[in-house]
Amino acid sequence: MSDAVDTIDHTVTEVSSNNAGPIRTQRTPAFGKDQASQLRRRQEAQRDYGRGRRIPVKGIKDKKLRGNMKLLESKYKNATLKAKDAEILLENEGGFLEPENELERTYKVKQDDIKGSVAIETAKKGFELKLDSLGPYVFDYTRTGKDLLLAGRKGHVATM
Repeated sequence: MSDAVDTIDHTVTEVSSNNAGPIRTQRTPAFGKDQASQLRRRQEAQRDYGRGRRIPVKGIKDKKLRGNMKLLESKYKNATLKAKDAEILLENEGGFLEPENELERTYKVKQDDIKGSVAIETAKKGFELKLDSLGPYVFDYTRTGKDLLLAGRKGHVATM
């Protein structure tokens, strides 16, 4: 039993001690390629979106609490996988202005200039918002940029 190459891709060759001849066997992986890819996907999701270490459920003696903890762990597992799947949907970056040279400043670009350079359907979505009566406003967009929240100092709140 001397020379043995032990990898999944290579054949394992063993030479017996009585020199009867080499024995060749193909090493088989513990599970299939699809199971390996699912395991890798779960590990990546846990690394990126996980909530830390798992709760050691086997050490809990109370049956009801153990069942609740198992259910909670499965929900965390599903949530991490769904977050990993949703990553594909948020692949594109949000729009931004890129100056053509170093001297050009993006804060000087007017909305009319933007409307002229974007697609016609996008330009139709533009609107002018004048809020003079209820004081200074603060605003915030959602992460996707789809919704806008406005809040005025005098109590006016609006969402779009």
